[in-house]
Amino acid sequence: MSRLGSTCSELNIATRPNLFRDVRWPHRRLSKVDSPKALPFLPETTWSLIHDLHFDWPEEWPDMLTNPAETDHPDIFKRLDEALPKIPNLKVFSCTIPFDPPRRTLNILFEYTAVQHLRMIDTPLTKTPLLNEPHKVEALTLVPVAEAMRMGEGPFNGKMREMQYFSRPYRQQHRGVAMWFAGEIYLKDFRHVKYLQVSLQFVWHLGSLSSEPWPELETLILTGTCGAKNIGSMIDVVYTMPKLRDLRILLAKKIGHGPDDDRMSDHHIRKPTILSSIKSLSLSNSYGTEIFLRNASSVERLSISAILKHPQIPIGMKSSELDKALKDLEISGGNKSLKKIRLMTEDELTVAFFRKLGQLCPNLEFVEIERCGYQEGEVGFEWSDYGEVFSEYRYLQELRIGIPFADCEEDCTAHSDHKECIRSDRQDFAIHLASWVPTLLYVGFEYRTRTGKYRKEDRWLDYEIIRSSKRIHLTELAPTWYEIPEVWERTLLHD
Repeated sequence: MSRLGSTCSELNIATRPNLFRDVRWPHRRLSKVDSPKALPFLPETTWSLIHDLHFDWPEEWPDMLTNPAETDHPDIFKRLDEALPKIPNLKVFSCTIPFDPPRRTLNILFEYTAVQHLRMIDTPLTKTPLLNEPHKVEALTLVPVAEAMRMGEGPFNGKMREMQYFSRPYRQQHRGVAMWFAGEIYLKDFRHVKYLQVSLQFVWHLGSLSSEPWPELETLILTGTCGAKNIGSMIDVVYTMPKLRDLRILLAKKIGHGPDDDRMSDHHIRKPTILSSIKSLSLSNSYGTEIFLRNASSVERLSISAILKHPQIPIGMKSSELDKALKDLEISGGNKSLKKIRLMTEDELTVAFFRKLGQLCPNLEFVEIERCGYQEGEVGFEWSDYGEVFSEYRYLQELRIGIPFADCEEDCTAHSDHKECIRSDRQDFAIHLASWVPTLLYVGFEYRTRTGKYRKEDRWLDYEIIRSSKRIHLTELAPTWYEIPEVWERTLLHD
């Protein structure tokens, strides 16, 4: 779009709102040639267009000029502090720097801007922030230094694939280090937020989350790793959040803990029926899901993902675990209200499973069943078997399944490229399913591709179904992925 805007002044004016709505500063290209002292802020003519500002310390710069929280701010922060009060439409401020955020910058942000979402990502928080007016903020995100969580065997943050990312001195110093003290202060100051994403690296124990009420909280996202000692009881936490509707427990197993340690503690004071208020429930198969599924009687969206800390490889649920999860959901009655479901398994999917899923959850509109470590092979069932089963899903609009197709070798000579070989049967099968399921709007099939000399990933090939009076057409969609903590909204995948 920037190239389009440079062709003429009229196009420049037309594209500018989109170009500057979501901006990153310091700009990476400029940071390679200019020192922090010489780097200008964004042009003042663009300030009214900025909604999301990412303050991202370039990898090329040293970890610390001085300690800006203790001494005079470097020029880079002076320019930022001067500009912030003059950005009238600022809604989201993200910070990624190798030291504690300057207190002055944070207080200017809260006092003089309309910022609604504060995001601290890959940033050490070791000192008390001493914030003036954080009550305006509606959302808070705290992601610790180098928290490299992976969901399934699909794509994940590309920069975390490289050892160079983890070798930066400040990441070596702070990676995995508990930041409870500063975390507790942030959580205390932001009890009014509607959205909270926090890693357990900032939380001493879950009791601190339930020590005071969260009267406005609608979305709670927990990331990181933990064992039974610090997981405590989510029931008591949810009880302090009367407006909570979206609960995401995206936790990985803690290395070195045995099977007994990996179970979520059953000790709680409140009754688990409080979970009946949850509409969107996202869980990790690293910990017991039973207490949640057996009490989520009104859930409309359910995902159970395989999550581990990179470079470990996540392992999905076994078939027996899938069956148990569905039975637990049936006990609560949540199967009747469920409209969207995402599951990850390590076993091959069968027609019998999809039949059972459709019978237990009759109102499904979105179904995604991913096989971790997807494998090509014989389909195992007739296409008409799948068509017959999914035709019983009365409300199905989008279907993504990791069923096997005939193997496509990387050196296949029958097609122009490996992707074309993968498309061949999947396109035909997509049209076949669309002919059986008249409500179906989108369909996707899993495949596995090489992304490096020694690395493979699971991917999805998605189609939009276009129906005319005489035939069914397909439009291949751009590749997408789920970036933690998102489990329902996909973003475009840029390899």
